[in-house]
Amino acid sequence: MPETHIGRYVLSDLLASGGMASVYLGRVRGPGGFGRTVAIKQLHPQLARDPDFVAMMLDEARLLSRVAHPNVVATLDVVHTDKELLLVFDYLAGETLASLRRLLASRGERMPLEIVRAVGSNLLLGLHAAHEVTDASGRPLGIVHRDVSPQNIMVCTDGTARVLDFGIAKARDSSHHTEEGHVRGKVAYMAPEQVRGEPLDRATDIYAASAVLWEMLTNRRMFEGTEKAAIPTLVTSGAVSPPALVVKEVPDDLDELVMRGLDLDPGRRFASAREMAALLEGTGRVATAREVSEWIGDVARVPLAARAAKVTALERADHAETPDVRELASSLAAGASLGEAVASPAAPARRSTRHALFVALVGGALVLAALGARAVGASSTASRVATSAPEVPSPSVAPPAATPSSPEPPLLASPVPPPAPSASAHVTARPRQAAPRGSGPRPTTTSSDGLFDRN
Repeated sequence: MPETHIGRYVLSDLLASGGMASVYLGRVRGPGGFGRTVAIKQLHPQLARDPDFVAMMLDEARLLSRVAHPNVVATLDVVHTDKELLLVFDYLAGETLASLRRLLASRGERMPLEIVRAVGSNLLLGLHAAHEVTDASGRPLGIVHRDVSPQNIMVCTDGTARVLDFGIAKARDSSHHTEEGHVRGKVAYMAPEQVRGEPLDRATDIYAASAVLWEMLTNRRMFEGTEKAAIPTLVTSGAVSPPALVVKEVPDDLDELVMRGLDLDPGRRFASAREMAALLEGTGRVATAREVSEWIGDVARVPLAARAAKVTALERADHAETPDVRELASSLAAGASLGEAVASPAAPARRSTRHALFVALVGGALVLAALGARAVGASSTASRVATSAPEVPSPSVAPPAATPSSPEPPLLASPVPPPAPSASAHVTARPRQAAPRGSGPRPTTTSSDGLFDRN
């Protein structure tokens, strides 16, 4: 498809599409050749002016911004224009569980049990992270995904599974609310209480995760061959066969764990998704991330290579349009110089001022030196006169009061000693008053204005 430019984002190939939005391979561009491959979710144009759908998508961004976990896709940005609403996510190289199920079916294979445990554990830990999210004041948001399904779980080439698409997630302070009697989600993965339109909590997502585990173990749909209209009745009646009846190789403890998660009563399911993850890992060996990465690289080699080629083409096109970094640096330097010149038009005047100040300081030093020499000469003359003249009583001068807080005067401000009085002069010295307490200079404090020093 032709590229679409919205702000600093480029939308390229379509990755997936649903009833509410489409997801595109994209690129964010910045100065100096900065670029990053991203996934961009675009609300369908016909819905971009519907306040309810806009609120749902903004809620998704707001809720996901509070979730920071390696098993949940990261939200990077929100773009809202007069005609568009975009959510920007990390680009994930991998395949959804729905795609992997089709690939395995074409090969006549099932997912190895150790891979099931690893992917299932990642799924449950990602959900637990969302369930535990709080608002800025520390109050639980009560997030419920409501759409846990194979289409919304990505197994990535780094060997990690991540939860996607919180588009219909429910939270305590959501700005949109589902109308009474209206059910959102995929009915084949809905918990009985969700089908009945009852209040939902984390147990609802645990049921859906258990349904996904059921299908990972059997590589078939839980209600395969059933008309969609009949599925709600089967869900609410608990008509689900244990996975061990479908695939005999499923261990008993793993079979029991899945069926407990699918219990009709939410109170008899697991207390949390993390508890279920721990018990799942305890049923047998869990594949490492490296093993998961190698497994998906083998099963999904063809689609992964095709998508990687699209990413490479997009990045090459972006690189071809990248300006020379040296030209950008020169432009920035020129702009900075121009800004300095505009902000300081009197730079020559400042240089003249500095020169005049230097001359004044040197001249002042010379004057002080001359006065000092004159004072020394006058003192010598006075001492010769004093040897031939009658002794004159010394004037009575009161010593200055000690003021510990008073600083010593600077050297350049030191008074030049006056010439000695003549023998015939009678001097009456006025006692100096002690400086008032606290008259010294105020103590100065320094505080860093650095960003990292602020509390």
